[in-house]
Amino acid sequence: MSTALVLAYLLGTPLMYGGAFIPPALPTSLCSLFLALAVLSLTNLQVWPSSTTEETGVARSLYASILIFVLLSSGILATGYVYHRQFERQHRAEIEDVLASVSDLKVSELKHWREERLGGAAQFYGNTTFSRLAESSLRIPESVDARIGILTWFRQAQEGDQYDRISLYDPAL
Repeated sequence: MSTALVLAYLLGTPLMYGGAFIPPALPTSLCSLFLALAVLSLTNLQVWPSSTTEETGVARSLYASILIFVLLSSGILATGYVYHRQFERQHRAEIEDVLASVSDLKVSELKHWREERLGGAAQFYGNTTFSRLAESSLRIPESVDARIGILTWFRQAQEGDQYDRISLYDPAL
């Protein structure tokens, strides 16, 4: 059973999640697997025929050493792989959250900027009083009243909307 649980964790789809039974965590499954392998290896050592030759003892210790090495290496690799996948998922989720926040802020800033520009344009577009002042200022450049009226409108718009500069251009030039 522990082998199936460990393999399921390594493949990224832990078994029995979402049901009434709560499966053991990965470290518990790994410990169960190592314990089962250790018990199996100890039973195999006792079942082997006992011989007094030194070669049999060397062979047994060599097999046991290789088995322990393979088990520990597999455990370290499996743990590292699972940790890396979990870290990658968590890091990706954090980065996605940050990018979503930044994009939401940028969209909000662009909407606000557009509304400000449209509000500033609405002060002048379709304003008959300003249009008459601009027309007379462009038609008669020496008109002091028209120039003072235009400058008053510009000053109010500049202070109200915090513009650095406002200009009036003649499309005929």
